[in-house]
Order: sequence, then C-alpha cells, then structure tokens
Amino acid sequence: MNYTKQIIKDPVYGSMSFNAEEFQFLKPFIDHPLFQRLRHIKQLSFVDLIFPGAVHTRFNHSLGVSYLCSRIYKQLHPQETALNDEHKLIIVAGLLHDIGHGPFSHDFEHVGSFKNHGILHEDWFEYFVKEMFVSIEVEGKQQLYTRLLDLFSKDYSGKPWLKSVISSQIDADRMDYILRDSLYCGVKYGEYDLEWLLSCLSLDSDDNLVITGGGIGSAEQFLHARQLMHNNVYYNIKSNAVSNCVIDFLDSLVNELGIIEKILPDSRLIKFIRSVNKHKDAQKQSLMSKTYNEYKMLVDYDIWYAIREIANNRGDSVCHELARRLYKRNLPATYRVKPSSINFINDLINKSQLQPWQIKIVTDSVCFYTNSVQPVLVVDSKGATRQLQESSETIANVSNQLDSVCFLYIDREAYNSKSVKNIVDTCKEHDAFFYD
Repeated sequence: MNYTKQIIKDPVYGSMSFNAEEFQFLKPFIDHPLFQRLRHIKQLSFVDLIFPGAVHTRFNHSLGVSYLCSRIYKQLHPQETALNDEHKLIIVAGLLHDIGHGPFSHDFEHVGSFKNHGILHEDWFEYFVKEMFVSIEVEGKQQLYTRLLDLFSKDYSGKPWLKSVISSQIDADRMDYILRDSLYCGVKYGEYDLEWLLSCLSLDSDDNLVITGGGIGSAEQFLHARQLMHNNVYYNIKSNAVSNCVIDFLDSLVNELGIIEKILPDSRLIKFIRSVNKHKDAQKQSLMSKTYNEYKMLVDYDIWYAIREIANNRGDSVCHELARRLYKRNLPATYRVKPSSINFINDLINKSQLQPWQIKIVTDSVCFYTNSVQPVLVVDSKGATRQLQESSETIANVSNQLDSVCFLYIDREAYNSKSVKNIVDTCKEHDAFFYD
C-alpha cells in the first residue's frame, strides 16, 4: 500500500501526522506482535482505581513519543527533507523505548528475584529488539539495530542531541507522558506549552540539544508540571497504596506458589514465576535469558485474571487476602508521615504482631531537576551556552533538591484492631502525621 502520509487521531495532540517515508518505515515495527503487546499494558498500572480515566496504555504513549521525536528532528534539521539514518534512528527509538515493560509497568519490577537483581524494564530492551529485528525487513537493518542498542546503552558515545531527545531532563518521553497522564487522569497539573517548547529547541556547535533564551519560561513550566504530576498523581497517597498492595500481592504469589498453582495451574503468570524460581540463584543476565520467553508473553490481563480467580477462591493465605482487597477495591487506610517520625513509627510497628503487608511505612523521593547529570542547556542570542539554573532563579532554587514522600499504610481489615488503634492514637499524640 502506498501512503502520502498517515494521520493518527490522538486525544493529546489531536492529530499525529507521519509523512509517507516515516510511516512506511515505522509500520513493520508498529505491526510486530511484541509492540502490539503494549496495547495491553496500562501506562499507570492500577492508578485507574483512583483516577478512573487513567486507562491509557504504553502503546498510546509510545506512538506519542515517536511522533514527538519526529517533530523534534524536523525542528533541529529543517533542511533535511528525505528520511535519513538519524531520522530513522530517533523515531524508532521513541517508538520502542518502553518495549521491555512488564504487566502494570513499574510495579511488576518488584517481583521476587527480579527485585533482588534490580531488573528493570530497560534491561529487557535488547531482548525484545533482538527478536523484533529477526523478522522485520527494513533497509540497513543491521546498522540500525547496532545504533539502536548503542543509543540506549550507558556507554553511548554518539551525537549528544540524539541521546538527549530519548533520555534527558526534557526528553520526548517526558514531554508525552506528562501531557498524556494529566489528560487521562482528568487533572490540569501536567499542562505546559508544548508547541513553544518545541519551537525553542536547537543545537549548539557541539551537537548538544539546547533551548533558546525565549524557551526558558516553557522549560520552567515543563519541569514544574512534572513536579506537580509527581506530587498529585504519581506520588498520590492513594495511588501509592494501590501500587504497594499490588507489589505485596505479587510477592505473595512467589512465596505461596504451591497454593496458587492449584488454582491457576496453566496460567502464563504461574509459568513465568515457576521459571523465575527455577533460576532464582542465576546471575542477572542469565536469569533474564532463561525467563525471557515467559516474560514477553505477559500483559495486564494475566495479573487481573490471577487476582480474580484467587479472590473468588476460599483460601485464607496472604495471597488470597490481598487478591480480595484488590478485586473489591478495599484499599489500605493511609497517612502522610512526617519524615522526622519514621523511626518512631517503625518502632511501634516492630512491637506489634502485624505482618508487613498489614502495616508498613513506604518512602520515595524524586529530584525534579539536577545540574550534575545532563543539565538542560540554554543558548543566548550571542551563541553563548549556559546551564538552565544559571538563567533561571526558579530552577536554581530547586536544583538537586529531593522531593520526598512518606506514607503509612494500614490494611483496612486490621485497622479496627486494638493494636492498630493504639499505634494510630500514639502517632497522633506525637504529631507524627501531616493532615491534608
């Protein structure tokens, strides 16, 4: 089929337009089963239990990132009219950047031995891409494959702007997910002036991605939007409660596999966990190579199927209890803890007879801008380049500052027990909680 251009309707951008060369190049990758798998992995895991509209997928997001990569390339190289090797590399990199995600995205990275080995979705990238390139026929595919792996490696030594478009503090990935997550969650925190920010991107003499002076305000707005999305969506106290319940459920699946196998003997999730347990003492890469064939088959439905079947079973294991809570949306009671009170509360928890899945403190943090790793560069009208924090007092004030959250989660069915009431009352007496 011959295309003049391909327009994909999208809630975020209205229309995502790829020219004929771009789309004919991308189509084999889009159509590949390993990429189509991303249709069945939600971008925000179980966050739709809190924000009901958040049902968008890694597939939607990945198309959006590829589209932005195309727009950024054309902004930086307006004189290039044909689809050259760098253009191909950047748009396929944007398309495939999340190809290694497991079901429910980041939550699945906490499964048993995967957590112990620190296996993240980025680590799976090479496995997925290697399999895709076996069957995909594109011009110069061996060179493209090699450059793609290099671009995603920690030791990348190519043109700096290519890496920055894919992975930096203002990259196409963040540009898309901040807008997309904000829209689907039904909040305004993630809004920023994308069009102006794109128009202010440029290259310096060393092939670094830079922002012209007129784009400082848009960069500030973008970084502030990311901060607000973390505070109000990604680190939302109830969203985190769901995520931790899911993680506890997955851990219990691993620990109670003998019980669960009777309920789900042939499920893909059980086959995967069996494979992980069989090789749990293997080194990281060995474990991944031996479990990849099971891992690549998993999507969100496999987790939900397990939750539903286990929840409706009469067992009384921890796995059964957690499945019922997730299935019925019986989420933990939550408190925002003052950091100075963490040790005090942990001492109270340690003296109780409760299990970690029933009551625990969870902490996390993020730095919204750092000037020590890939700082955002600004170029002035005379061609002089400086770091963003040198041109923005707003950014200078938050540079390298960790924004931390700390939550206490209490299982709803344990909440009314005497021991939990004593813990909560004691915490209130010692002013250990923030109150919204």
